Amino acid sequence: MPIPDDVFVLPMAASEAASVHGAVEPGFEGVRAAFEDNFAVHGDVGASVAITVGGRMVVDLWGGTATFDGPDDDDAGVPGVDGDWHEDTIINVWSTTKTMAALVVPHAGRSGPARSVRTDRHLLA
Repeated sequence: MPIPDDVFVLPMAASEAASVHGAVEPGFEGVRAAFEDNFAVHGDVGASVAITVGGRMVVDLWGGTATFDGPDDDDAGVPGVDGDWHEDTIINVWSTTKTMAALVVPHAGRSGPARSVRTDRHLLA
């Protein structure tokens, strides 16, 4: 898929191509290929993805770097992170509520118009 003209991407040099680690179950090889393309073609520098189907992990991939500078690394003592992305790398997740709302709201109307829920005052005290 071509990158739109209004999106700026700084691709990594071939020598900096990220190593992708982890596993995919048969039938999910396309997820690994797309994940690898995020680094090689779209300039991603570090990421992970995990997908479960019926409670079974079918995709568990990670790669690249988790290196970043904190928002005010030197003055406020907020540390950055330095190093490779690992299976258990912990990161901040920004703006996830927008994504979840975009996924849920279209389905909410299927059960009819929204209903208000009665709240008892004693539950709020």
